[in-house]
Amino acid sequence: MAVLPQLSDLDLFLLTVPDDAEDAPWMVMADLQVRDVDLLKPILRLHIARNRLPWYLASYLKITRPRPGSTRLLEAAPDLLVVEAEERLRTSWNVISEGKAPQFVLEMTSKSSWDRDRDEKPSIYDGMAAGAGSARAAAADAIRMG
Repeated sequence: MAVLPQLSDLDLFLLTVPDDAEDAPWMVMADLQVRDVDLLKPILRLHIARNRLPWYLASYLKITRPRPGSTRLLEAAPDLLVVEAEERLRTSWNVISEGKAPQFVLEMTSKSSWDRDRDEKPSIYDGMAAGAGSARAAAADAIRMG
């Protein structure tokens, strides 16, 4: 008889949390949130270029990795992500194939997204990095900056 491993609280959460999806209500953003990201990106791009940093910067790019103990993918789409990686066009960031999770994620919060961004997103990003790098600090930064 097969014995299933005991899942941690984080693993159980990651198995059941909804994905960021096109039809998810929290993916609808007000102009102010979008403009905040739009203002920050060129500043970061200039910093990357001036300092010749090997950073990949993206907005609203889906991050994926398998959920613990499942073949189903865990998906999240932060408002902004930064990772030390090759700058090239991507349709998503797959943690397994890229070899690491983003080192920094940012969520621009609003009244309607605050609870999910504060309560669920740090655990989602922490789970994304499990075995692939550390996202706890990045998740905390995402909330502090939100």
